Amino acid sequence: MVKYIEQEIFPSNNIIYLYLVYGINILFPIALLLYLIPIVGENGYGTIIYYQTLGSIILAITDFGYELKGIQFIASDKSEESKKSFISSIIIFKSIIAFLSLALLTLIDGVSLILIGSSWVFLYSIFIPNWYYIGTSQYLKLFYLTVLSKIGCLPVIYFLIIDSDDIQFVPLTILVTTAAASLLSLKKLQISNFLYKVNLKDVVLEFFSTPKYSLPSLAMLMLKASPKIILGRFIGYESVTQYDIAEKFMNILKVPNQLYTKHIIQKVSKKFDFKYVRTKGYMSLLMNTLLIIIFNLLLFDLIGLLKLNVEDDGVKLIRLLSINVLFVLGTNIITQQIFLPQNRFNDFKNSNLVGISVFLILIILFYANNILSIISIGTIVIISEILVVLSGILILYRQ
Repeated sequence: MVKYIEQEIFPSNNIIYLYLVYGINILFPIALLLYLIPIVGENGYGTIIYYQTLGSIILAITDFGYELKGIQFIASDKSEESKKSFISSIIIFKSIIAFLSLALLTLIDGVSLILIGSSWVFLYSIFIPNWYYIGTSQYLKLFYLTVLSKIGCLPVIYFLIIDSDDIQFVPLTILVTTAAASLLSLKKLQISNFLYKVNLKDVVLEFFSTPKYSLPSLAMLMLKASPKIILGRFIGYESVTQYDIAEKFMNILKVPNQLYTKHIIQKVSKKFDFKYVRTKGYMSLLMNTLLIIIFNLLLFDLIGLLKLNVEDDGVKLIRLLSINVLFVLGTNIITQQIFLPQNRFNDFKNSNLVGISVFLILIILFYANNILSIISIGTIVIISEILVVLSGILILYRQ
């Protein structure tokens, strides 16, 4: 009976497990936020998020170009042995890059338990490669590993964290459960059987031969993580907490965009249809506008329901970043749904470079004039996103 249920009702390749993984990845940080802020305070929570953001910078570097290439390789007609050798090489190379980056960070920021614990952010990506499990339709395994890594730590955090003096135990606890899930993942991948076929030379060449259009994309990912680092460095960890609350609301609002973008890319990857993308884009913009209006009307009710201590500037930032969701959607439509399916890599690169340049210039100007704040940084984020959209539109109509 159990075997029948596993094979027929809930097979391991059931897409439901993949959606559950997405759900956990969205709800896990929100659960931590709601539980930790009343216990460790805004300063303590902001400290945790600051170091976690440093870990996400390393994640952006180690993931550079490999997720897309990995999926393409797994989807190819290569032998199982070739695939296992490929993933073994990638895991070893990414591990070397990650730990070198972590060593550099310790030299810059100093050695601390909270920084070491925050390495769970990139360890999860390296040793539990979602692209591999998704590419091979092993959704159930990915679900189990994600539950062990992210849900498994919650009971321990509940009993360990008593006050703000215990903040280092939060990332360390997640690191322990992530390490356990990583070991289980390596066992399932049978990496040890293919270590003798590891070819780091090819992986290094792949890293440096990544298309140039990926460089601006990598820079944009790092810049989008930078506001919390800038706030933590120059203003204070309380401001990191306020920005993180606003960003989590924005991430929830972006979920329809992400699902929509993946759907459109699948539709137009074989045969591009500009009218189809444009029509669906208008519909998505309209639906997202209505969603954002409703969200802003209910914002104070949501804040009260979640018992969040959001300052006036924090509320303004939430509203700013919620509006930015529309411009993020515009960026996705132009760059990912129009430029990339048509192999217009230079146009993709140029539109992103506009946003990167403006972001850096404005940050330097605001810092030089001593007017950095959560509102000013939120404004810079939305201006840079608007300019990416506008430059993309100009490129489209110019050609």
